[in-house]
Amino acid sequence: MYFNDYLKKPNSKKITIVEVDIPLTVTWINYQSGIWVATLYGTQKVSDDNGNTGTYTYPVDTIPNINSLNVNGEIYSEQTSLANCISTEKSWYYDTSTTKIYAHFEDWHTPDYYKVTAPGAVLGFTNQVDRTCNNYFEDIYYEPLVTSIPNFTKKKDSLFFGILQYQGGTISFDNTGGYFDDFAQRSLYGQPVRIYLSFEGLPYSDKKQVYSGKVEDFSQDFATFQMRVADIRKLLSRKLPVNVFGSTTYPSMDSKLIGTPIPLIYGSVIKVPAYKTSSGNWKFADTTYNSIDSGITVYKEDGSTFSHSGTGTDGTFTGSDTDDKLFVTCRQSSVENGLDVIADILNRYEDIEYNSSNYDTVEWTAERSGVKDIGLWIGKGNLMTSVDVINQVCTDNQGIFDVLADGKFTFRTFDKDRVPTFEIYEDELLDDPVNINSAEEYVSSVKIEHSKDWKEKEYQIYTDSSYESEVYGKYRQYKEQVFTTALTSSADAQSVANSIMEQLKTIKPIVELHTKIQNVEMKILDNILYTLQRQSGSIVIARSKYQVLGVTLDLLNYEMGITVKQIEKDNDTYMLFDGGNSTTDYDYYDGGDSTTSYDIIDGGGAT
Repeated sequence: MYFNDYLKKPNSKKITIVEVDIPLTVTWINYQSGIWVATLYGTQKVSDDNGNTGTYTYPVDTIPNINSLNVNGEIYSEQTSLANCISTEKSWYYDTSTTKIYAHFEDWHTPDYYKVTAPGAVLGFTNQVDRTCNNYFEDIYYEPLVTSIPNFTKKKDSLFFGILQYQGGTISFDNTGGYFDDFAQRSLYGQPVRIYLSFEGLPYSDKKQVYSGKVEDFSQDFATFQMRVADIRKLLSRKLPVNVFGSTTYPSMDSKLIGTPIPLIYGSVIKVPAYKTSSGNWKFADTTYNSIDSGITVYKEDGSTFSHSGTGTDGTFTGSDTDDKLFVTCRQSSVENGLDVIADILNRYEDIEYNSSNYDTVEWTAERSGVKDIGLWIGKGNLMTSVDVINQVCTDNQGIFDVLADGKFTFRTFDKDRVPTFEIYEDELLDDPVNINSAEEYVSSVKIEHSKDWKEKEYQIYTDSSYESEVYGKYRQYKEQVFTTALTSSADAQSVANSIMEQLKTIKPIVELHTKIQNVEMKILDNILYTLQRQSGSIVIARSKYQVLGVTLDLLNYEMGITVKQIEKDNDTYMLFDGGNSTTDYDYYDGGDSTTSYDIIDGGGAT
């Protein structure tokens, strides 16, 4: 049987699996140019130049399962073959038959170039025993020591967009036998943690990952070991910009400016400050990675233009020496789409490369086409973290930045026409639904601040009050919301304002539902179908399409809390594949010419 087959069986024995990667210290040997190899298990006879022989023992005493390679804090991407590893920088491949791990380091560096090059050996635990395999998964014994797991919650504010609240909490383990007594020496901090939902009898390869995070800290006594895990987005905290004006590079610069961050520029910006580095020379941007478009305009403090030389592509210009403060209007167009900005920031400053190992590239690419360009200046007076930048892009596009259960990043915007992925029925509910109609769930008008003038510290403002009379007539109260954006045009500001008003001009019901774990694959901003009705069959709200605002997973009781907000009534019919092995195994059909014409498939054996 498949995962979804077990999921449908109410009496199936559910098992929660927790995996932690334990870093190993290994000896790397050059395999070929740019490729290094380390053997993890077994012994080898060695001899010296004098004919003396001995035995070398490799670092682990049981055959390990390797799930990560940490190189100076960056997690390299796993490859499915040695050939792929050889052709892919910052990657690794593990040959389970020989217990050899191969690594392709960046720019042909040797392992000695890095402070840390640690393969992560999987250490596994469960909350109960799978008797069909005696708790051996991939030939490794998983200790049944998990005693409690926190509820993992994702929730989006119905009025605002951005990074979803961080997930995390404390996992508790039984330590009465002393299993964890030596864990203080195992360098657990920051190591990957994965949590899976499985079933007794389900092959290990079919388990469903439901959480990915990092070890934040841990504590222990003679009875209990507690490990606190954190959402990997919580680690995206690097302060930007990272490069500063230093006295060695800029010996003639005013000493008061030494240590000032060299600004980063994305997209089009208006009158950002330029810093005088020496007589007749100025620098206004760090172009280590992204050049400025040629054709900058330089302004004096009084607003008149300043005659200068140079294209400005390297973030500098020259001109007649002056003590006036100078300002630059320019564009950096190579990275200005909001999602490109996020990917660039994470790649350059957080060592998270844009690839299919780190991102849901399918959804990211689909959303990118609708994401707007931004104009962002990061410098003194506007220092930002990576998370700040991500939140700005989310605000500008009414989207969310999320980390999926498998640890991949994604971006989603609200789409009322997104095809529903689930339909929840009354007999699935464990409790009566809670129907919330809050006066906080509407706005009568919005103002969008955009196109900031950094010299004057002023924004242009677009106001959408087109529904103000209608909304006031309904709710007898004016309620305006202001959004500060990095958008660069009135047209984009208008588009955002229209989107906000379409969603928030009316109070829509928010419903809280409580089910078993069968909807475990539900994601924030999924659309679902639901009919709010009493157990007697009396309908309170007709069948409607809802957007998912919140999901809580209880992995001890195997239950879920789901918060949804109504979009519109919906009597359409959809094909929702439920994971069977045949194209005839479906719940809803959308009226196509054959049973192979479908809208949704949720992981069944056939499409």
